[in-house]
Amino acid sequence: MKTQITDIQRFRNTLKKARELGGESRLSLINCLKRLNEIRRNRDYKLVMSPDFVAHSWSFGIYRKDGILSMNGGLILHGFEETFSVELDGASYPHWSLHT
Repeated sequence: MKTQITDIQRFRNTLKKARELGGESRLSLINCLKRLNEIRRNRDYKLVMSPDFVAHSWSFGIYRKDGILSMNGGLILHGFEETFSVELDGASYPHWSLHT
């Protein structure tokens, strides 16, 4: 199936932020997007990404072919503002991580 991004301009801004941060920060976003895409592709599901209340962060849902939600969570940018999410092994630099 496919990936649907509900706010393409905000997604572009997220990619721009990752390029600005560079290095491991940029790589963390790339790795998270790859993981989400692998889940979607391996099961032929649909990935829907929507803006989160945290800047440059996203909520996501992975839907089966019959439209039933299989998994949901957040692709969260840590290191700038309160995210209301917990990391047990968090990095000390700005980075994205998946939360389900």
